[in-house]
Amino acid sequence: MHYFKSFLFSMTVLVTATSSGAKHIAFTDPEKAGPDFQVQGEYVGRIGGGLPVGAQVIALGKHEFQGVFYTGGLPGAGWDESTVFHIKGKTHDGETNFHGVHGERLMFPNANFQGSIRDGVFTGEAQMFRSRLEDVTFRLTKVHRSSPTLEKRPPEGAIVLFDGSSTEEWRDGQIIDDHLLDVAQPPSGTLAVSSFILNSAVLSCRQPVACNGATVAST
Repeated sequence: MHYFKSFLFSMTVLVTATSSGAKHIAFTDPEKAGPDFQVQGEYVGRIGGGLPVGAQVIALGKHEFQGVFYTGGLPGAGWDESTVFHIKGKTHDGETNFHGVHGERLMFPNANFQGSIRDGVFTGEAQMFRSRLEDVTFRLTKVHRSSPTLEKRPPEGAIVLFDGSSTEEWRDGQIIDDHLLDVAQPPSGTLAVSSFILNSAVLSCRQPVACNGATVAST
């Protein structure tokens, strides 16, 4: 067991295989990743021109989406850490339309929410705020947040688990495509050689996202 103040996990990862062994196409350029990738992401704005809100939209494939609406802003950027609303949507003719959902496994429609995304702008009405706001129309724009530690060098004494050049800190780790760590090794995945009790950690990774059957790398 290692005790230390910080470590750097600078990890570039692409998972290019499913549990069944089927291969997916991997993209590292968001512009080539397809229309679903352009819709998914984070959005911030206001309801009624006053109340801050945020939304996270996740692509499920086949032009379908699910998402979460946060009161106060995005997680880590204003969210009140208590109030969330779930939404689902689908793209048709270049516009992604959403409705509210609730209940077990989010199976039931919720008429309190209607919205749409087009060209990076999320607009609509959130009737669940009617009890506190007269105007429940909202307008959110897509944002791309980045960590203040992005691309910084590891601090003195940090343990670098992976930087694209070696798998010595990983059990059964394999480098693919010259600098990517394959984390889909059977039977239990790729595990770190050491275990840690952490005081602080820095994680910089390129994470795959499935859009229309393709694997998309997003940092």
